[in-house]
Amino acid sequence: MTADAQSGVQAAVYGALVADVGVSAFVGARVYDHVPADVVFPYVVIGETEAAPFDDKTKSGMLQEFGVHTWSRARGATEAKDIMAAVSAALHRVGLSVAGHELAWIRFTESELKLEDDGLTRHGMQTFEVATQAA
Repeated sequence: MTADAQSGVQAAVYGALVADVGVSAFVGARVYDHVPADVVFPYVVIGETEAAPFDDKTKSGMLQEFGVHTWSRARGATEAKDIMAAVSAALHRVGLSVAGHELAWIRFTESELKLEDDGLTRHGMQTFEVATQAA
């Protein structure tokens, strides 16, 4: 299990989201792992990651779960739901290229959408699972 698999997956996910026309139609290039102070809504954040070994008899690998967060201040939940659908379409079962690793799979596993305490901001949370093995 190596840290570069985690960084490689994050870079591949970032590239896929920024390049996807469905996602960029809503957020442009506003895909972050660190949100700037002067952020413009809506935007997407690649969030937390959990990792565990994913080895077989011949190769070492890593199984990761990572979160993608959608932030919207549009009236109602439609914009946030549409962005989340675009994120899922951009990542679920696609062929990401992860530097130095073979992708076994990437798949969407769950989501939640809630209204934040400010009464204005919708926060969508999606979880994806990705398995990689050393190339």
